[in-house]
Amino acid sequence: MDDIIENRSLFDIEFSVWGITQLACGGKLVVPTSCPDSGLTANRAVAYWSYSSVTDKRIVWSDFDVSVQPTEENIPPFKFGLTAKEGRCTYCNFGQKVEIYSPYEEGVYPDYGCNFECYTGPSYIEAEFLTPIKRVGTGQSVSLTQYITVSRQ
Repeated sequence: MDDIIENRSLFDIEFSVWGITQLACGGKLVVPTSCPDSGLTANRAVAYWSYSSVTDKRIVWSDFDVSVQPTEENIPPFKFGLTAKEGRCTYCNFGQKVEIYSPYEEGVYPDYGCNFECYTGPSYIEAEFLTPIKRVGTGQSVSLTQYITVSRQ
């Protein structure tokens, strides 16, 4: 599936394409974090939105992935972003597995360099992939490619 945005304005503009997949509450989303050995140099960054608590019980951080279990409890939403060079996440719910793959592309991404973002509210979760920010001329377009596979768990 390709999300294609075309610039129909009279001017060049810069933007990123943002693809959102919204999923029902009750499952578990897992996104791998890229963790190459970089010695003493930082190799991962995480972005938080102002309404997100770093102690949110729905989020579990491990050395190689982040998992999120949305709940129907009436608690504040949570959103984080990260660089996911593997370009994939998996959501398991209702005996089904939803796999989303969006190829990582080198470039400058919005939101502190995030190509993947996750939002969870009181009854759903969103898996969000982004493209790098691109300068797009009049009549030109940019696209975000996502491959979504649904299978039995």
